[in-house]
Amino acid sequence: MTKPQNYYIYILVLISVIALVSFLSSPYFKIHSIKINSLSVLSETEVRKSIEQYRGVNIWLVDTHEVRERLLVDRYIKNAIVRKELPDTLNINIQEHIPLARININGKYFTFTSRGYILEKGSLNARLDVPEIKGMKFNYTDDRVLFGPSLEKIVQALEEIDIDTRARIRLINKSQDRLIAYIGHNYRVYLGSSDKVIYKLKILESILYKIDEENLKVDYIDLSIVRKPVIRLKK
Repeated sequence: MTKPQNYYIYILVLISVIALVSFLSSPYFKIHSIKINSLSVLSETEVRKSIEQYRGVNIWLVDTHEVRERLLVDRYIKNAIVRKELPDTLNINIQEHIPLARININGKYFTFTSRGYILEKGSLNARLDVPEIKGMKFNYTDDRVLFGPSLEKIVQALEEIDIDTRARIRLINKSQDRLIAYIGHNYRVYLGSSDKVIYKLKILESILYKIDEENLKVDYIDLSIVRKPVIRLKK
């Protein structure tokens, strides 16, 4: 190959590289859309706060690992999968920690998951309505609630009912080995001992649906005896 031919090849390669770099750095590849999927507790607005800075950045310059790490700062985010979708989109799938209940520690509310992972400290209102638990033994570390035997049973029972039912239970209190649940500020549910409490809360879940369907005015519910649930209506 002659020198003039080599020269033309070098020029052609250089022009191609310049054209490619110009194309890849063009506004065509600036991020215009950030899609956030699979949220049930957090709002899109909350999630976007930590990653909105990537809007308008060239998609080739965005480190998806860095985006993920920024998202995981929020204790409610258990995992995040960040994908680039050419030419201008970040697609993010979020896996959340789901709050289960809360306890009062030295005057501060601690909201935690079914595994005891603490999501919020000191907040009066959790991001999702959950029951407050009283009268049961526990310990705690900086990021975990360590359940005593009674609390462990209640946690297992709450995990078996749906989020909407949990949200309606304002408080579960244990006093003298007897459990009482409070449905909002409306009425009490007498649960008796912690024996078969999983079944009792499942029964309560069904009863609450029936109460809503028939618009019943309830005085109290007694589930102390699993096989003989009592619903006392207001006169």
